Amino acid sequence: MDPATIALAAASLIATKIAERIGEGTGDGLAGVATRLLKRVKDRFAGDAEVDEALTRLEQKPGSEARAQEVAEVLEPRLEANPQFAKELQELLDEAEKREGNTQIVTNILGNARVNKVTNIGVAGDVTIN
Repeated sequence: MDPATIALAAASLIATKIAERIGEGTGDGLAGVATRLLKRVKDRFAGDAEVDEALTRLEQKPGSEARAQEVAEVLEPRLEANPQFAKELQELLDEAEKREGNTQIVTNILGNARVNKVTNIGVAGDVTIN
């Protein structure tokens, strides 16, 4: 994945961790992966005021897509500058993807598109749409 996609996926998983308060970082489930990812980002950028501020704002309003996007925008240039760290985050994201019940949906709306509502529906089994 490119740094922008990694940053957005990481921000989304961080937001999920904060919003749902899933786990305390122990275990091997999604909660543990999300906690490790958040800790890794905080440790790597400790003292970086822009990252700290973006994460704090997300913690204050974890359901905000705009604040998750803000975290992604702050992380993106840092990941571009540090491919090794981007690779570490990608490995954590790959691990999170393998966890039961984890689905990552990224919607990009480009140009002058007008969107009234985006709906994501989880489905198990066969689906027929007529």
